[in-house]
Amino acid sequence: MSIFNFTKNKEQKVIIGIISSKGSSGGRGQGQELWNFSFNLEYWYTNNSQINTETLRVTKNVQDVELRKMMNKAVGETVVKILYTGDIINGKVEFDSILDYNFYDSKLQPYIEDLRKDIIYKDNELGKFILNKSVDTYCCILDWCGIKAELVMETNEEIELVDLIEKYKERFTEQMYWDTKVKNFASKELISLKNDSWLEDDEKEMSELGFQSSMSLESLVLYTDDSYTFWYNDGDLFGGHVIIVEGNLEDGLIRAEIAG
Repeated sequence: MSIFNFTKNKEQKVIIGIISSKGSSGGRGQGQELWNFSFNLEYWYTNNSQINTETLRVTKNVQDVELRKMMNKAVGETVVKILYTGDIINGKVEFDSILDYNFYDSKLQPYIEDLRKDIIYKDNELGKFILNKSVDTYCCILDWCGIKAELVMETNEEIELVDLIEKYKERFTEQMYWDTKVKNFASKELISLKNDSWLEDDEKEMSELGFQSSMSLESLVLYTDDSYTFWYNDGDLFGGHVIIVEGNLEDGLIRAEIAG
């Protein structure tokens, strides 16, 4: 019997499970033709077994076109029905095909409802932080110098969130001071780029003050390593790119650049 026939004759089994909030992803190494498509199942079962709550990593090597189609369909916090012939080893399995996307399963419905619930932390001064499960960050809305902006804490752990909130209160509550400081830093770092490469044909040379007045904060991100990033709307200074200003608690502001 050939290896091909042996594989074809192996018993095909079914996994039904909930894709994690992060959804699906794809990657490949340099020089590789196939992409590794993968996602995690948070709650799952095989055939008529009990529901398993240990995360299962599900993978398949696919062509580029197939990857895009699968990633569009394999959405976080939905149920999929998977066909596989191999074995589940160390929390991983390679599947043969996905029989159904966004599948309704009565056994998993209570778990998916629980998974979709917001995880919220309330601070007496800053208000409500909601966990963005897809990127493992807590976010709240700030009133920053008269505009609405996001305060993002790069953690999904409540104990780290509390520490980051305290660091924000210690360092960044003087909003007008920080807004002026960051805009001034960005204008000094990027004004030459603006005037050398980003002026329209009929646009006059930009002053630093004009540069600063075009900027408006979109988000402030704090990280557990004591670094932080201000993300500013560029007011069309750079054709709709975002102005990023990075720093850390020890050294202050260190870098400004455009992105997007």
